[in-house]
Amino acid sequence: MKLVGRVLHVTANRNIVASAVMPLDPDTIVYTKRKKPVGKVLETFGPVSNPYLLIKPVEFPPSIKQNEELYAETD
Repeated sequence: MKLVGRVLHVTANRNIVASAVMPLDPDTIVYTKRKKPVGKVLETFGPVSNPYLLIKPVEFPPSIKQNEELYAETD
């Protein structure tokens, strides 16, 4: 698993916005450091040099804290 970003905030419609170290494909599953699934990437947006992820969480309300690291299995 590779570090892919950090949680910025939860939106009003309960999605998670995270800063990313790289763009991720939609439907990529992201996890906490302890390998607990956080959610699925809906989209990557923003500038290529500083992308953001919009993540649909697997539980409501999301039990994730601001600035928590996110991981994914990447190639």
